[in-house]
Amino acid sequence: MHHEYVTPMTFSHWLFRFKGRISRSGFWTWALLRGLISIILLVLFMVTRNDDIVTWLLVWHFGLSLYPDLAVGAKRLHDLNRPGSWIVAAFIPPFAIVLVIYLGFFRGTVGPNYYGMPPTSRKYWKQQQELNTD
Repeated sequence: MHHEYVTPMTFSHWLFRFKGRISRSGFWTWALLRGLISIILLVLFMVTRNDDIVTWLLVWHFGLSLYPDLAVGAKRLHDLNRPGSWIVAAFIPPFAIVLVIYLGFFRGTVGPNYYGMPPTSRKYWKQQQELNTD
């Protein structure tokens, strides 16, 4: 797939679209943000006297974060030049652990791949834009 121009990824694209690529740091940023919210809600669950409200918040948090989890995972797979459909492995416990290791620690494809331009440094983006304007 040939890409003639580069557009930066917006926050909504990062979390809610399945197209494009994200780096390991983008993957870990989402994982840490989601983990932090989960920990805060779990602590609230343990210290509050009103378990019903916190349980409701936990259920909503996990339900609402499922779609962004899948979108971020699919884009990370794209960075590794793999189909986003592999994200279904996250629902199979032994494969989920392997998948998190693969997504979180393996370097993505250098340069463009089938799924688009790399989510690398600004220097690379600037060079690509300069090449496309010449």
